Amino acid sequence: MKRLSLIRHSRAGQTAKKLTDDHERPLTKKGEGLCEVIQRVFSGTDGLSLPDRVLLSTSRRTVQTADRIFRRLFHDADRELRSRQIKKLYLADPSTLLDVIRAVDNDAEHVALIAHNPGLHQLAMDLAGEGDVTLYREMRASFPPPCLAHLEFDVSGWQDIQPNGGMLKIFMTGKS
Repeated sequence: MKRLSLIRHSRAGQTAKKLTDDHERPLTKKGEGLCEVIQRVFSGTDGLSLPDRVLLSTSRRTVQTADRIFRRLFHDADRELRSRQIKKLYLADPSTLLDVIRAVDNDAEHVALIAHNPGLHQLAMDLAGEGDVTLYREMRASFPPPCLAHLEFDVSGWQDIQPNGGMLKIFMTGKS
């Protein structure tokens, strides 16, 4: 069994300097607060264990989202070992995102991927083949910042993950 948590970065905005570089857009104050809802899911009280790996885009907003969600849950050294920024995840299409997931070492049972729309939303829809129909409809209608789609796959290796092969277990937004 492999578990995959797809997380869209939290709400981002511009700084006072009105950055034109999308890659450097930071989280807003509201975006920082919205991460707490997603964090609670990984705290053990709502049933999800901490991921073995956290893969994230190199954008400022995804790095800040990962920090806001996981900094209290992992010890600093452990967080550094588990987390990996990957440049090609920035604004990646679903195929690239899936390639990165399939390349994960099989010793990891649970992977969190923090990235961007529209690729992440499309990947979540592509991978969900079973699960709660109401959750799927909510996910299909909107994948706002931040949100979490958690899927489980009855496979032994990440390379075996296929479209429609996952069971959608959780879909929630920062406002949930």
